[in-house]
Amino acid sequence: MKEIVLEGLNCAHCAKKIEDELKSLTCISDVEFNFVTKKLRFNLNEATTYNQAIDVISKVSTNIKDGVKIIDSEVQHPINKKINFELLKLIIGYVAYILAFSELINDWFFILIYLIIGSAYNTHCQVKIISYIVL
Repeated sequence: MKEIVLEGLNCAHCAKKIEDELKSLTCISDVEFNFVTKKLRFNLNEATTYNQAIDVISKVSTNIKDGVKIIDSEVQHPINKKINFELLKLIIGYVAYILAFSELINDWFFILIYLIIGSAYNTHCQVKIISYIVL
């Protein structure tokens, strides 16, 4: 029996929907989900590989509840490597802020980066934009 963890699943109703949907599939069998421990246990059918089962479980869980991460309970690392674009935008915004604050790049370039990234938390940039509009 294989065991994975569905991290980020905090809704019992969504967990039940995911379990019921997985039970109806033919590629895996004996599906059991423990909401308290977040562990999903299942058996693979002969024609199904572990990676195929993970792909199917990922699709089903994402369709029902967005943001669910599948973690191999034996290795304890995320299996799906989905890029967090909000975090990436935040990092780019902070790097642009540091570069603009240190006067290493042109102010107009910083304004362009600010408009692309859309960081509303960068007050230094807001002051620079206002000063360009006023001047």
